[in-house]
Amino acid sequence: MTADMIHDYATSILSRHKIEWKLGYNWAYRFIKRLPDNCLYTKGPGAKAKGRI
Repeated sequence: MTADMIHDYATSILSRHKIEWKLGYNWAYRFIKRLPDNCLYTKGPGAKAKGRI
């Protein structure tokens, strides 16, 4: 998953539950930072080097 995908999912969950909350630009990056390393599997530049594939 990419940061944009996580941001989109979180925004859709908030809107589905009619919560009027705007997520900031860096919200997804801070969320990813708090997760364990083996939790995300991204396919993008450098993902293989980081061991995420």
